[in-house]
Amino acid sequence: MEGMYNQNKGNKVTKCVKEMLTSPLFLTGAIAYSVYGLFELLSGMTGGNSGISSLMNRLPEMRNMYGLDYSAVQMYISGYNTARVAVALLASIPAMIIIAGLWMMFASGKSKTGRSVNVTGLTMIRVIVIIRLVGACIALAFVEIVCISALVIIGGEAGSYDGGYFILLLILAMIIVAVVYALQIIFYIKLSSVILSVKSVAVTGKPDAEVSRYVEIFCYLAGGAAALSALMSLVRAAVLGFLANAGLATAYIVFAIFLMKYRTNMQMLQQNPGMMIDPAQALYQPPVQEQPSYQPSYQPQEQPAYQSSVQEPLQRSYQPSYRSQEQSYNRENETTVLPYYNETSVLSGQFVSGGQMQLVRMTRQKTGETFCISKPSFWIGKDPANVDYCISDNSAVSRRHVLVTIQNGSCYVRDNHSTNRVYINGQVIMPDTDTLVSNGDRVRLGDEEFVVSIG
Repeated sequence: MEGMYNQNKGNKVTKCVKEMLTSPLFLTGAIAYSVYGLFELLSGMTGGNSGISSLMNRLPEMRNMYGLDYSAVQMYISGYNTARVAVALLASIPAMIIIAGLWMMFASGKSKTGRSVNVTGLTMIRVIVIIRLVGACIALAFVEIVCISALVIIGGEAGSYDGGYFILLLILAMIIVAVVYALQIIFYIKLSSVILSVKSVAVTGKPDAEVSRYVEIFCYLAGGAAALSALMSLVRAAVLGFLANAGLATAYIVFAIFLMKYRTNMQMLQQNPGMMIDPAQALYQPPVQEQPSYQPSYQPQEQPAYQSSVQEPLQRSYQPSYRSQEQSYNRENETTVLPYYNETSVLSGQFVSGGQMQLVRMTRQKTGETFCISKPSFWIGKDPANVDYCISDNSAVSRRHVLVTIQNGSCYVRDNHSTNRVYINGQVIMPDTDTLVSNGDRVRLGDEEFVVSIG
């Protein structure tokens, strides 16, 4: 592992994975797939509306009509029902294993006993994926062999009758079957790779955004096909088939969205290397008290020897306290006159860097308006009652979208869990994390862009 996450906030990657496994999105997918497995099993056990089932159900009537032997009819019906239940149970085993794996993953995310994620559920799902991959390869080979054999037979008898149409139909069928099974085989291969990637992230805590978009697209297409099957079942009044296909369609679509969000979160963790520290440094770094998400921490620096007699460290209330003969303080008007500043002094959003006073400004590109960051904690958003700079004409901006802070001679921005995110020079930043900005950087709130000016 190249690094590990700061211990005072826990492992960020593991925490992210656990939060996603317990999210309403994952829970919805697990419930939907469980609904599919349950009603698919019931549909198989009851026979649904299949022609064979209808024929078997009509056997008693046919017995009375055609004078069939009663004991023979009962034997056929009993044997058919037993075989049907056995086949349905065997066919449902893969779905039941996947369901168990999904709920084990959810339980692992809920667990508070350890920092790592139990990957047993993922392993179970991957085993079923590999089995289905092998089955798809065998089915493809079998169908192609049958089609090729039929082509040889028809070609050998082409002199006795016109078999051109049959040959064309078989060739077309071979192509269609090959394409369908090839897409399915690619899906299983890439899905297995995605599961391995997620397992690696859960075990090592190292972010990995290698999630195949092919898997997402296939899930959307499979969800659409399952939705059409659900409508067909509804037309035929097959309630169990409708519920099974509706659950499967929902599960496919929900897990496609889940994979998209998972990739986005992993990319965000990868693009914020400042959150990572060297493992050797973690052995002697003192613990840091975690600050509230809305309250940045300002730590005073040690004063130079020539300043220690006239200036005290910065107070936690962000209002510096200065005591010197040249300073005058009026409690009624709340005004302060300072002779000079040290490196960590903050007043009205200004700071000193390299012995020079710095002022942070931001220019809104849409209107050309420039405003100063006039306080150490400066909110930007569309709620005029709770922000320092209001953007009321853009629905893409959240109520309190971003917090701009000045800390220790530098300027930082923090995404306040906004809907449309915060980007610095085109790169999305993590919510609740102070990210350094420099002169000339471009900060984007949704589609609202600002240019930072420090000087």
